[in-house]
Amino acid sequence: MFVPEMNSMKRFIVIAALTLAALGAYMAWKGYTEGPRDLTRESAELRMDARELYERFSSDETAANAEYLDKVIELRGEILAVDTAHPPTIQLATDDMLGVVSCEMAELEGIPEEGKTVIIKGQCTGYLTDVVMVKCVMITTKDRKQ
Repeated sequence: MFVPEMNSMKRFIVIAALTLAALGAYMAWKGYTEGPRDLTRESAELRMDARELYERFSSDETAANAEYLDKVIELRGEILAVDTAHPPTIQLATDDMLGVVSCEMAELEGIPEEGKTVIIKGQCTGYLTDVVMVKCVMITTKDRKQ
């Protein structure tokens, strides 16, 4: 009588393991085929000035991480520098001489001029010495005087 119970238990364990393996394989396949997140089609969860975002991270990184990490944010700021290497990066000015908001662009069509005000949408990945935004897309570019 002990042997049939053991066989049914083994059968249950094998079926459960195969089900979990199939589910894991499906999730891995789905994640692989979806590709990277495309922010051109996503709406921004927040809109703010680059200086304000930097100030929040530099004053309380833990609270800022809880509020902004992995969120899609639309930032308005003045271009401090443009790096066209791969990946192209636009640095937005802050009130801190040593820190910037670094926007890693998904692609960069044309080279925006330093000193222009831009609106950039991207995903916030946190704070090192700079606030880092990735997968960014340019929304608008304006002259500083406007």
